[in-house]
Amino acid sequence: MELYEKAKKLIVNTSKLKLALVASVAILIGWILWPRMETERILEPVAQAEPVQSSAAINIHVVGEVISPGLYELELGSRVSDVIEMAGGFSELASSQSVNLARILIDGEQLVVSSEQTFTEEQDSKISINEASVEKLDELPGVGPSIASKIVDHRQKIGRFRSVEQLVEVSGIGPKMIENIRELIRL
Repeated sequence: MELYEKAKKLIVNTSKLKLALVASVAILIGWILWPRMETERILEPVAQAEPVQSSAAINIHVVGEVISPGLYELELGSRVSDVIEMAGGFSELASSQSVNLARILIDGEQLVVSSEQTFTEEQDSKISINEASVEKLDELPGVGPSIASKIVDHRQKIGRFRSVEQLVEVSGIGPKMIENIRELIRL
């Protein structure tokens, strides 16, 4: 009889152990699959919603020294050269250097084409972040000799800056400083 009781306890304990093991495995599988189930639940309403219509056209306002300034509709992915061509090309007074003809346009932007005189005056009055010396960069408000030398060092390591906003890559320069000096600098 004693052997029977031991066997019965072993079966009962084994069943509890198996039940606990099965429950643990079920919980583990549920935990592993939970993010997938949640993602599917979240994605279902989006799939049932009406598709958002994307516009394959952009609108650009061209002003300044072009033959026909105005508002132009172009294909998404168009470049500055495309809208200049639509506007009849540059006027006789235009500076083709005042715009980057290869730049991709963004919907709703205004493209300003400067005259040669205006462009030259702007170039002469602004400090070039791609060409200026440490001493010249030091003249900018908030830029001391330390940051000026970091600009020159960064420029020597990466090559020419492609945009004014790229200055944030220089240690010690943030968006606020760029906004403070934006009107005083050029590429």
